[in-house]
Amino acid sequence: MYIFRYILPCVLFFHPGLWGRFMDLEDNTPFFFDRNNIKKSSYSEIGYERRNGYARDSDAPLSILEQY
Repeated sequence: MYIFRYILPCVLFFHPGLWGRFMDLEDNTPFFFDRNNIKKSSYSEIGYERRNGYARDSDAPLSILEQY
């Protein structure tokens, strides 16, 4: 499960259903983009200015799953 590798445990405690904004369909892991539009597999690989204020995770799919 990708959450344990990319999200801080305190965030995981409050939001157990976080999904990455961009997900790789082959292996179900999140990926990120830096300013140069190169795909990065880890959040720590992107630049500092992209890490702040960037909505990289969402819990919006949970409401759809609950309705289903």
